[in-house]
Amino acid sequence: MKKLLLALTLLIASSQLLSAQSNCSSPVSFTGFISGAAPAPGSVMQSGPDYGCATYLLSPTWISFACCNSGDLLIDIYLNHPGGNDSGSFVMWGPFQNTTNICNQLTAAKIVDCEQTAYLFGLQTAYVQNVQPGEIYYMMLGSGASVTNYSVSSFIGGPNEVVDGSCTICNNTVSIMQQDICLVTADSATTGTKIIWEESNLPGIASTTLWRESVVNGVYDSITTQLVSALSEYVDATANMNIRPWCYRINANDSCGNTRFTAPTHTTLHLQTSQGTSGTANLSWTPYMGFPYTTFYIYRGTSPGSLSIIDSLPSTVTSYTDLAAPGGIVYYQVEVRKASACSPSRNMGSIYGSALSNIKTAVVTDVHQYSLLNWNIYPNPVNDFIRINLEIFADRDLSIYIKSMDGKIIKNINSKGESMLTIDVTDIAPGIYFVEMGDQTAIRNKIIIQ
Repeated sequence: MKKLLLALTLLIASSQLLSAQSNCSSPVSFTGFISGAAPAPGSVMQSGPDYGCATYLLSPTWISFACCNSGDLLIDIYLNHPGGNDSGSFVMWGPFQNTTNICNQLTAAKIVDCEQTAYLFGLQTAYVQNVQPGEIYYMMLGSGASVTNYSVSSFIGGPNEVVDGSCTICNNTVSIMQQDICLVTADSATTGTKIIWEESNLPGIASTTLWRESVVNGVYDSITTQLVSALSEYVDATANMNIRPWCYRINANDSCGNTRFTAPTHTTLHLQTSQGTSGTANLSWTPYMGFPYTTFYIYRGTSPGSLSIIDSLPSTVTSYTDLAAPGGIVYYQVEVRKASACSPSRNMGSIYGSALSNIKTAVVTDVHQYSLLNWNIYPNPVNDFIRINLEIFADRDLSIYIKSMDGKIIKNINSKGESMLTIDVTDIAPGIYFVEMGDQTAIRNKIIIQ
């Protein structure tokens, strides 16, 4: 277990700002810095908790904190009395999972450290080994005489401090504001994205909010908020992966309404293709961003359902030429793999281990073979049915799209190897549309529906 150091300095000074508490049910919450006046001179400890070795119980101050990370917890306590010296005590109880009826939970069995020192000039030390995220601890500081003020501040060593203010005691439990996206991949049922994050078992998280980068760099729009009990995945069908890459971030929301963003953001793969020369196809893509990987995997097939790996490339390379592509309409996809798979539910096992690009097609042939002369659509204009002559494609299953002028898919039809395809357009509003083969805008016709 990596040891993490937290030093709390408790100073009694001549004047401070906030009033400390002398009741175990209303302690000072420590999340980085607190300061305040001690209870009035002569204040004594309340009955109920077990104070262990501590007998100096005047002017008591209570402190509570939640652990955000695992590690060893070291607390240095300094007392500075106006008279130069005095006696001091501290007791620490824990760990607790909630603060319900907390004063009755402060028993002898829950004391993790206790110290009492007479004529104290400086240091008392509390030490707890192997604290865990979500644990709650309580401390009482007492004196053998009247004191005036306390100041509590933290001195943190390292970036993963045990107590860091990002987790708090919220609605009786610890709110640890930590949630990350696992991966963003292509949704198989739409042209959109699927965002996966693992189901959280951290106390305090009530919901998660997903954000998508807008048209302004670094500015994000929220797209959904889901309760922590829901399946930890979301399909963003409005993010067409054929158009461009999409960037997402996520934040956790606790039951108190606090919000915290976590890094990193995740950006999808975006694949583009073009026809090469002499029966080749050219591929290029933008890299995935969000988790480390070492290899790109290239998939190819004659239909979206027949894709298989044909090659792999180092993660520093983002282009590829397929020299052995079969003739006709060829489908491509790029994949990156995560070192450890994830799941949107603890009951499902780890089922998402890679992020996929959009599926893109390329026309692999001599230019004259599949010219627009062979892409025969009639009648045009049309008001009921259009017919498409696919004789030269009769040995292939093709996806035929009817799209609006702004690129929205209105209808998707599979030719299933037919040489003549008839499409009903009576359910489409009158207007001008494109009929496209696959996603190749080079093989398309404009039609007018009346």
